[in-house]
Amino acid sequence: MNRRRHFQRALVVLLIWSTGIFAAEFRVDTLQENSVVFYAKATMGNFTGKTDRIRGFIRWENGDTVASSQVHFEVDLASFDTGVGLRNKHMREKYLETDSFPTAVYEGKITEWKFNREGVYKVKTEGTLTLHGVTRPFSARATVFDRGKVYQVFLQFRLVITDFGIKQPRFLLASMQPKVVVQVNFYLRKTEPHPPSVGN
Repeated sequence: MNRRRHFQRALVVLLIWSTGIFAAEFRVDTLQENSVVFYAKATMGNFTGKTDRIRGFIRWENGDTVASSQVHFEVDLASFDTGVGLRNKHMREKYLETDSFPTAVYEGKITEWKFNREGVYKVKTEGTLTLHGVTRPFSARATVFDRGKVYQVFLQFRLVITDFGIKQPRFLLASMQPKVVVQVNFYLRKTEPHPPSVGN
């Protein structure tokens, strides 16, 4: 019986997410434990930066879900915490220049949505990433987990920050490699579709 219920739920999810019969919108649930973490290598030791300030949505209109999909996410760069106050200040002021470029923005569309196994889906999106005022093509592959009332999204990718006009960070005697690994983990909750906005 449980297996049958899981199958029925998976079928409903596929209908909602993949057939495009309904207009739908899923927004980041800010009450969940969302995180964006970058892992950096430096000459004097590796470090991480973390924030929970991610906002955005996935939505589509009636019709083909892939063709009509819209993906929009923003990350508050000034909120990254590396665990060292002075390093945070240097990252914000000298390198990310968050007064001028406060957010990183990803905009795109769903290009693939595949049922992987019970309650797990593989998704590919393609679009652009804007960071430090520079916009570049960007694609991402994510794993989506059906958690009942919310969907957990996890993805990991590598990013070369100098590709976006960011100087290679240097902290006293240490220098940071420009290539970082980024892990993103957030939760989406279904909402009523409305015009695109990333406000709360």
